[in-house]
Amino acid sequence: MQRCDEVTRALAREELRDASWRRRVLVRIHLLMCRACRRYERELDVIGEAARQDAGEQELGAERVEALVRRVMKEPPEPGR
Repeated sequence: MQRCDEVTRALAREELRDASWRRRVLVRIHLLMCRACRRYERELDVIGEAARQDAGEQELGAERVEALVRRVMKEPPEPGR
């Protein structure tokens, strides 16, 4: 079983793209069982999406920051999203 610190580090560094199928499966199993890591994965997705959308803008407006915070704080979807 993967530990939370190992899973979150791998997610943040995007190490799973080049990982073995065994490592990817172990991380997926961990994510199915660990709500905190699923939430962290979702937060990374939202932040990455926001960064891609705003790559050409110099700063986010207060409204967009509030919307981003609301999206990050939402309850994560159930496994199998």
